[in-house]
Amino acid sequence: MESRKLATLLFVDTTVYFGAMAAGVMYWAEYTIAYVEDKTAFGRILIRAGHMIAGLITVIAAFNIFVPVLFTVDRDCVYHALPVRYVMLGGQVLLLLLISYYAIASIVRRGTEKRPKYRALAAFGLIMAAFLYIQLWYPYLPLYTIAYMLGT
Repeated sequence: MESRKLATLLFVDTTVYFGAMAAGVMYWAEYTIAYVEDKTAFGRILIRAGHMIAGLITVIAAFNIFVPVLFTVDRDCVYHALPVRYVMLGGQVLLLLLISYYAIASIVRRGTEKRPKYRALAAFGLIMAAFLYIQLWYPYLPLYTIAYMLGT
């Protein structure tokens, strides 16, 4: 889209991309807590945080259509990250790290036969967090997508 100078289409695609990222983090929080089957207050907080981040990003992405706060695409079809993008992605990184901590803590607390599966949950979250952190600084690289492929 960028090489063909389709600025409007690039803007729409990037808006949808932010929504997909938010949904992915929200669903990952829900899945991890449900899989661990541990109904602690911390788990419920993580689920609510996932919902809040997803909702907030959805609202901000919609608001960004009218007032650029998340990102903008100029007439030359160049993507420009704005400060709110860094805050939103940073929040997702933090949530992914907390979800990984939760999975690791479940291993320590339970000492169960599901230990390898809990490690896989923690590793996926750590991979996602690391690649999303790098994505903060290199918005043109498909790091988030690569993280999903590596994590799965």
